[in-house]
Amino acid sequence: MADESSTFSYSFHTNLSSWMEMVERFFRDITVYLRDGSFASVAELERSITTFMALRNAQPTQ
Repeated sequence: MADESSTFSYSFHTNLSSWMEMVERFFRDITVYLRDGSFASVAELERSITTFMALRNAQPTQ
């Protein structure tokens, strides 16, 4: 916990935070993929997400 008069705050990060980085990377990748598209309907957006997941699962170590 930081002292109220201090300008610094401390946070604890475990060594097991790599799973969080993988989640962040996934959302970054899907955001980039979807940002390039234009969707006329929710169904079209869902198809695009499904396509992304299929491509991602075909090559999971991108």
